Amino acid sequence: LLLIRLAFLNIVIFNYLIGNADAHGKNFSFLHEKEKPRLAPVYDLLCIAVYPDLSTKLAVRIAGKYLPDQVFLRHWHRLVADTAGAKRAMEKTLADMAKKTTDQAHTWLAELPESGVKSEMFDAILGVIRTRSGSLLKGDQELLCIRNPHAMFRTAGFVADETDADTG
Repeated sequence: LLLIRLAFLNIVIFNYLIGNADAHGKNFSFLHEKEKPRLAPVYDLLCIAVYPDLSTKLAVRIAGKYLPDQVFLRHWHRLVADTAGAKRAMEKTLADMAKKTTDQAHTWLAELPESGVKSEMFDAILGVIRTRSGSLLKGDQELLCIRNPHAMFRTAGFVADETDADTG
């Protein structure tokens, strides 16, 4: 059961890192093998954060927070036992997941065009991963996601002008 919980936590962290706000309960399931449950392989993984018309509200709260820019390190700490060791383990898991996800995204960004797969969205997705990975372990004074995600789209040329992007 502990291994299932850890695997699920890694999936939650990964979905957060890639900007997947659509990771709802129906996207998680179990397989039963030899009377033992295990998490099924993940599916429906996508970066919602790069689409300015879609909600960034998380389908599943992280320690009571639905909005990525309101999730701080203290919220990740609430997902584990209230001990120094558990909090350090969470921080290590967050750092490891952030590094692995960022490294893999860089690898894919280099390899996909070589395979004939090209999209302007790749850079925007990498930007989300970099932003969330880079700030994941910062304290409560800094947001885990940029305050104005639309700034990224203006830079990438996805938003025509400043008024289109400023939604409050």
